[in-house]
Amino acid sequence: MGDIFREIDEDLRRDRYEDLWKKYGQYFLTGAGVIVAATAGWVAWQEYQQRHDVKATAELHTALSAVRAGKSDDAIGMLAELSKDGSGGQAALANFVEAALRAEKGDRENARILYHNIRNNSGLSAPYHALAAIRLVELDLADGNPADLLGLLAPLTADSNPWRLTAWELSAYLEKRAGNAEAAKGLLQRISADSAASASARARAEAFLAQL
Repeated sequence: MGDIFREIDEDLRRDRYEDLWKKYGQYFLTGAGVIVAATAGWVAWQEYQQRHDVKATAELHTALSAVRAGKSDDAIGMLAELSKDGSGGQAALANFVEAALRAEKGDRENARILYHNIRNNSGLSAPYHALAAIRLVELDLADGNPADLLGLLAPLTADSNPWRLTAWELSAYLEKRAGNAEAAKGLLQRISADSAASASARARAEAFLAQL
């Protein structure tokens, strides 16, 4: 299930990231996309392992199949029904995919609403809230208000937070957009010094630093 979710997620984001990549460079977008997609897949897999809800799993699989077939409008309808009738975690997963589809179609306003609904749902666990915040930032990464987006990331930037590396990388990008080169450098240096950072994360941080 995680592999299917990850593949669809990457397909939906490829075109949107292509424009940002051309404008701002390769040092950031690929790595952050892989991290978030992998996390989404992990959350999905954990949720379905715990709940064993065959019906909901089948419905989500059908919606994802519709996406792969190019029937995004049909998929949105299926996902909206699933999120309306499903349990907390299952509804959130449907909302994540629906929001990605709406963003791909240019409906950023409703994508934002869906991500905000996930983030503000007290019945969901912390990984859902964190992933929704990151999605909101990604949605407006190129043209959103940097201060507002940094505010969404702030709770994820503590040294002990498991999402810190993604949050630092996104925050560095936003600080650069805001003209705060020194703040961006500091965040990138934290990535380089973090023992949990992968080799690719460090390489991106170094490449980004070289451009500041």
